[in-house]
Amino acid sequence: MKILRILLLPFAALYGLIVSLRNKFFDWGIFHPEEFTTPIISVGNLVVGGTGKTPHIEYLIRLLKESKIATLSRGYGRKTNHFIEVLETSPAAEVGDEPRQFKQKFPEVLVCCDTRRVRGIKKINELDSGIDAILLDDAFQHRWVKPGINILLTDYSQLFIDDYMLPTGNLREPRSGALRADVIVISKSPAVFSPIDRRLILQRFKLLPHQKVFFSYLKYGEFIPYPKNENKNLGFTKEYYFDRRYSVVLFTGIANTSHLEEYLKGKVKEIIPAAFPDHHQFTIQDLEQVKKTFENITRANKLILTTEKDIMRITQPDLLEFVKKLPLFYIPVEVAFHEKDEKEFNKIIIDYVTRN
Repeated sequence: MKILRILLLPFAALYGLIVSLRNKFFDWGIFHPEEFTTPIISVGNLVVGGTGKTPHIEYLIRLLKESKIATLSRGYGRKTNHFIEVLETSPAAEVGDEPRQFKQKFPEVLVCCDTRRVRGIKKINELDSGIDAILLDDAFQHRWVKPGINILLTDYSQLFIDDYMLPTGNLREPRSGALRADVIVISKSPAVFSPIDRRLILQRFKLLPHQKVFFSYLKYGEFIPYPKNENKNLGFTKEYYFDRRYSVVLFTGIANTSHLEEYLKGKVKEIIPAAFPDHHQFTIQDLEQVKKTFENITRANKLILTTEKDIMRITQPDLLEFVKKLPLFYIPVEVAFHEKDEKEFNKIIIDYVTRN
């Protein structure tokens, strides 16, 4: 642990005490969470930073494609805080990048934002009384709503059981908060790992009888040019750009790029980071900086790569016009579960929604 973080331990202890007291008010019945007849599935985590919430929400949308689904997010990074229904034309500055991504990929889904989740759920039911389930994005700490299934994500390489409270560590609340979870998903695990590794990790979790633990991993797709209808004149095929010829400027504004960087290491010649803060609203000046980094690469084979989530914040006309002149690509990502986990996890979710 870094010295500065050690020095901040007293503040972490104080913050942990305040959050624990708030949780106790809910546990003791002083604060009363609201329950709904509509099935509610919450996806969240204990830490600040990326554990893969967005691709897990998308996994649930695909899993429940036979049902009528709505998503409700806070809309982190948006300039508004009231309830809003996300349209395919809604800008990220107004609704947030994750909700915009959900609507772009699943236009048939009712996607909404509200900083007050209770109000948001009521508004959703007013908009469409036939909704079969509502997916709450990043709502593990939002205890004013009592979900039917509470899914807690933790990164395989940074398990919450090894972390500390902010500002010493990255925990939003004490580790004991995990006791509220019905399902714990260890995300970003290796696509192939041994039963022994699995068993050793599970032995470290102190689970309640009803809690289930599953392992998921990320599957990256092929690079996609952006804008899609622009000819980038690079003639890419998967085999071509995954032969270690290319230098890649990795242009991102997400919490954690380590997993993506690790994936790319075996695919490209070199990675030059161009990192911005999580949910950063990009400007022309930012893109000028990325372009300069790109132009400083002396190799002929080079490109700029970003994430699907970051693309959601490059849709304003001026930014769009600027990137048309750049060899900009994005890499899509999906979640998958290991075989036995997939069947049991899917059954838990589908049974809950159909039963209710």
